[in-house]
Amino acid sequence: MDGGDGAERGRALAAGGRDEALALRAAHRWLEIEPTGGDAGEVIARVALRQGDLSEVDTQCRALVQGHAGGQEDGFRQVALILGQTDNAQQDAAIAVMKGLVADWPELAGAHHALGALALRDGDLPLAEKAADRAIALAPEERDYALLLIGIYVRQDRMANADALIAKLLRKD
Repeated sequence: MDGGDGAERGRALAAGGRDEALALRAAHRWLEIEPTGGDAGEVIARVALRQGDLSEVDTQCRALVQGHAGGQEDGFRQVALILGQTDNAQQDAAIAVMKGLVADWPELAGAHHALGALALRDGDLPLAEKAADRAIALAPEERDYALLLIGIYVRQDRMANADALIAKLLRKD
């Protein structure tokens, strides 16, 4: 199987949730052929998460963060999307993986933003707020981080806080 065929086969098998063992073999082969391509790592991370192999999930997510063409901030966005597509039973594992990644990049605002977005999706509002606050502290000019915090305030029914932050954003424009 060449790189392109392996890529499509691995992606299709992983997405369909059919033969996970075959999906992993195809994705690992794909990774051998195209080691800098993130798609194979994404397939491996998704399947490993479903199987509860957090060590493999962590390895692949780290590689995605470190090797993302757009930089580590974009790598964290991609990892948040991957981990955010978990079933309810896998939410705690996804958060644990993301916390481990953030611990290794504590001064990267995008890491905290990714953790906050994932925690918000999973309904862990205190963790989401803490992560969003840290992202804003590290990069106060980044609107996406403030928008995340606004979303958290809305979910917490703290409309006065949300309104105040919206007004602050509008004053910056």
